[in-house]
Amino acid sequence: MNKLENTIDSDIAGPAPRHRTTQVKVGDVAVGGGAPIVVQSMTNTDTADIDGTIAQVAALARAGSEMVRITVDREEAAAAVPHIRDGLAKRGITTPLIGDFHYIGHKLLAAYPACAEALAKYRINPGNVGFKDKRDTQFADIIEIANKKTRRSASAPTGVRSTRNC
Repeated sequence: MNKLENTIDSDIAGPAPRHRTTQVKVGDVAVGGGAPIVVQSMTNTDTADIDGTIAQVAALARAGSEMVRITVDREEAAAAVPHIRDGLAKRGITTPLIGDFHYIGHKLLAAYPACAEALAKYRINPGNVGFKDKRDTQFADIIEIANKKTRRSASAPTGVRSTRNC
């Protein structure tokens, strides 16, 4: 009556097989390509609050976060990023910072080159990059800035979230 059905591979407990990916470096942290899974966290501070963001990134790094995302959503935040990186370095914290950009990332990266340089990676949500005809040009502007950085530092700093539920 209630007999067990044959289990299939997807019913077996354990980790799912990993997709084959190309390994990249985010700062000194290897991601993808068979590298161990890394912990990434995100601050909930106002990035313009330099001291508060430094304190939170430091706490996250001490707790085991290997990369930390910070929101770069306006000029004050973009201006703060190099100061945050430098403040962390003074404390001996080298955890890579990832800039999480919203809507005007193309303008902020162009207007604040020190911000662009201080970040180990840029995170772009395609839903937050321009509208209609402007989407492609604004996204292209961010990629161009990332490519300039890549040529200078030999790292690939751009990540794109392709779905809403990542």
